[in-house]
Amino acid sequence: MKLSQKERIGMKKISEDEQNKPSFLDTPQSELDSGRIVQCPHCNGYGSSFKDPKDVNKCTLCGGGGLVPDYLAERYEKLFDNQKMWNKDICRYYLDNSSIFDNPSNVYDFGLFATTIKDAGGRDIKPENAYGWNNQPEVVTFLADGKTLPKIKKALDSLDVFKKWGCIIREKDWE
Repeated sequence: MKLSQKERIGMKKISEDEQNKPSFLDTPQSELDSGRIVQCPHCNGYGSSFKDPKDVNKCTLCGGGGLVPDYLAERYEKLFDNQKMWNKDICRYYLDNSSIFDNPSNVYDFGLFATTIKDAGGRDIKPENAYGWNNQPEVVTFLADGKTLPKIKKALDSLDVFKKWGCIIREKDWE
């Protein structure tokens, strides 16, 4: 396969971790047929990610499709995202108001989520507009450290609304 100059330049900027990351594009068809397909944990189903190098337009895990086999998502989370996120000191996170709440039967229940987070060890739980923008829905924000964050995720994932797709917890990166 011959690469264009732009692709070669982009490849030079990719770190060794990125080059060694498991890729959905390299998955044999037999493995794809044997498992469940889930939302890509690298780009959260959007098909592109700010975690990728600047010149890369598609997610390097799912190839832009937004979906990956569940075994690949689990392997990715163990190797990369969770390793970086769970090892942090106390930080403010938020429970994403993702597209699963577009379904009228799934309600973003602030009270239920806040109670679950508090019971699992989260602190200073409060509502904030997503991204700090007034035209965005309110989301649950909370403080947690690397030891309590996996407990919070596990507790939230056990709720009925998250049993199928799982919850999305992100680091709050707005003021």
